[in-house]
Amino acid sequence: MFGKNVTFAALAVTMLPLAAYAQSYGAIAYSIREPIYGWAAGANSKRQAENAAVQNCRNAGGSNCVGVIYVENSCGAVADYPGNLDYGRLGVSWGAGSKNQAVRAARNACNSQNGRGDCEVPVYVCSIP
Repeated sequence: MFGKNVTFAALAVTMLPLAAYAQSYGAIAYSIREPIYGWAAGANSKRQAENAAVQNCRNAGGSNCVGVIYVENSCGAVADYPGNLDYGRLGVSWGAGSKNQAVRAARNACNSQNGRGDCEVPVYVCSIP
């Protein structure tokens, strides 16, 4: 009887760390030709998250969607300013611990990069297991 309990305890200790390292991926895609976004969260891999985000961007009407960021067990965001169609002038964040941190970092990056104060965050993603 004691041997069974010890074995069970050892299995429980061995299994707990594996659950703590579960991976969850998310991504944001952007259409280069128009300000349309797609996102995905809870994917099992970076590739799966990016593919889903690009497809969601296309489903929303985007004609030339590309992956902009991906996150792993964290949050990220994309900020843009009104009327911008320059893919290279987006503000992005990733690796944030919360939606608010991701949104604030992306908005600050956009405003700083573009010398503006009116950047908005049209899309964010959190993929935390």
